[in-house]
Amino acid sequence: MDIGFIGLGSMGRGMARNLLKAGHRVSVFNRSKGPAADLAREGALKAQTPAAVGGDVVVTMLSDGGGSHGAGPRRVGVGHAAGRGASFHEHDFGGALAKARRVP
Repeated sequence: MDIGFIGLGSMGRGMARNLLKAGHRVSVFNRSKGPAADLAREGALKAQTPAAVGGDVVVTMLSDGGGSHGAGPRRVGVGHAAGRGASFHEHDFGGALAKARRVP
C-alpha cells in the first residue's frame, strides 16, 4: 500500500518507520528536514511539501495542529499527490483529535 505521512515527531516517526518495515511504500514530510531525511535513508520517499505527499492513505501526526484540528486534507495541503478517494487520517499529538475522511 502507498502511504503518506506528515509529522515525524516522536510518535509519527515511529509509525512511519513501522510502515516501512512492514513493506509499505511511504512518502514523508516534516517541517524540520532531519526526520524526513532519516526515514529517506531507510527507504521512504522524502516529499518537499505536504502537497507532494501521496498515497492511498495519508496520515498527519501534528503536535500543534498546524493546519490539522478538523481543517481537512486540502487546508493541510494534501490531495494533489494523494488523489481523489484517498483516505485522510488526522491526529493531534495528544490524541484528542482523530478523524478519518476521504479526500474530495
